[in-house]
Amino acid sequence: MRHKTFAGIDYFRLIAAFMVIAIHISPLSVWSEGIDYLITYCIGRIAVPFFFMTTGYFVLAPYVLSNFKKKYALRKYLVKNIRLYLIVTAVYIPISIYSGNMPKSIMEFIKQLLFDGTFYHLWYFPAAIIGCVLLAYLTKNQFRQQFTFRSLLM
Repeated sequence: MRHKTFAGIDYFRLIAAFMVIAIHISPLSVWSEGIDYLITYCIGRIAVPFFFMTTGYFVLAPYVLSNFKKKYALRKYLVKNIRLYLIVTAVYIPISIYSGNMPKSIMEFIKQLLFDGTFYHLWYFPAAIIGCVLLAYLTKNQFRQQFTFRSLLM
């Protein structure tokens, strides 16, 4: 099976990764706060939506276009990212303990794990995982409802 290459997307993924890093470290602030704000916090903000869109395109599009039969790509993405998120969470727990950012209750920890990320920059994992599951569910049910509604009209 031949894999199609997307050179433009691959190149921009590298640029977008640097944009995300720049958002966290403000590299241009030593020269000019204004330029740093413009480049890092304005232009750089396109990186995260870009990553969400590429995830949707490469993970959810094959599932939707196959009429919801090709679950393999979606399942593979979810398992891989849940596993990676749990590993990274385990790595960051000592840092959270050291910094005093551990949740005070088990419910707060579950909320962090499921929605916020267990460390401030890990929010992307639960957002992408829950987003894919929710979008796949809503898309599948929307097509079902449209089919049912159309069959009632005919």
